[in-house]
Amino acid sequence: MPRSALIVDDSRTALASLNRLLKERDVPADLVESGPEALNYLRGNSPGVIFLDHMMPGMDGFETLA
Repeated sequence: MPRSALIVDDSRTALASLNRLLKERDVPADLVESGPEALNYLRGNSPGVIFLDHMMPGMDGFETLA
């Protein structure tokens, strides 16, 4: 199975930066901007790794994990 990542962050700059780093290492990534979006994404996908910001408005990273 190919490696893949999910990046969850409310900062578009952080999303773009981490996505660029992963692309350089041939790791495809999907990007979402909130905890609820991440949970919805995970209903149908199983990334190899998740990069989750812990400080986001609304549902933060810790609530997303619970």
